[in-house]
Amino acid sequence: MLSVSALACGRRGQWLVQDIGFEVAAGGALQLEGVNGSGKTTLLRTLAGLSTPLHGRIAWQGTDIRQCRDEFRQALLYIGHDNGLEPELTAIENLKVMIALGGEVAEQSKLFSALHALGLEDQWQRATKALSQGQKRRIALARLWCTRKPLWLLDEPLAALDRPGRQSLELRMTAHLSNGGLIVLSTHQSVLQTVRPDRLLLSA
Repeated sequence: MLSVSALACGRRGQWLVQDIGFEVAAGGALQLEGVNGSGKTTLLRTLAGLSTPLHGRIAWQGTDIRQCRDEFRQALLYIGHDNGLEPELTAIENLKVMIALGGEVAEQSKLFSALHALGLEDQWQRATKALSQGQKRRIALARLWCTRKPLWLLDEPLAALDRPGRQSLELRMTAHLSNGGLIVLSTHQSVLQTVRPDRLLLSA
């Protein structure tokens, strides 16, 4: 379970999100909503431990994440706006590196299956710099087909995806929740229609 209480966070000393509290249990999803500048990305980065909260508590399995950093890091997969790709590497090389940086290892067959699920089976040998923005986004998201981490924090995962890409991602997220995973995501679009995630509206 991920639980948050009396959380306030911001950037450069400016508070963007104040007095936030919620819980996400196994099999649950939370959709962050709000206009640009309302603090969705800041909140996700704070949940991921990339930014320090100005106030409040974030707990994983009942323990403050500051007291279980290694355990929390091993349980967490964060995908932000930046796809984090090396332009000179191929799609499959980038995917392999990103998985390794997360402390995991995936067999070659699993990497190919992940790229195939997102329609990249014909692009796996091309340098990433030659791919479209949508294709680059799909490489970053392909980690979701390779990871065993239970907690996913996703910042606008549907951005730059075409309809088949969105459908593939929806199916993967639904399967993750069915297996007891947790998802917190920001999006301007309706997602996970069969699961019906809880919603948290952030005000600018």
